[in-house]
Amino acid sequence: MADLYLDNDVAAQVADLLRAARHHAVTAHDLELERQTLPGHSRRAILLLREEKMLTDYIRAAMSHAEYERLSDGSWYGHIAGLQGVWANSPTREECRREVQEVLEDWILVGLRLGHSLPVVDGIDLNARDVA
Repeated sequence: MADLYLDNDVAAQVADLLRAARHHAVTAHDLELERQTLPGHSRRAILLLREEKMLTDYIRAAMSHAEYERLSDGSWYGHIAGLQGVWANSPTREECRREVQEVLEDWILVGLRLGHSLPVVDGIDLNARDVA
């Protein structure tokens, strides 16, 4: 299986689309508009996400594995085991949960942008596959 690499401009466009997904569900129509404006190899990356509607499902699945702990100073620490670097520390549990999710979203974006292999979570695999 070959890796799919995107140049910086295209990766930035894909990252912007994924970042938008943080605030609302990206619809098939949104993705179709993006597909029409991006070069061929970028369309393949977008179509991988569209076909399997995985980004939102991946975030939900990963967040279901988040663990939280109240620290001695009263703040909250949260992390997602198996996702190195995805952790947060906040004054309240809810703020900690929101921050863990923000860190997770950014972690995914950076991983995709840099071509890192992301862990499969609950059977959801965001890793790019070579598309003919």
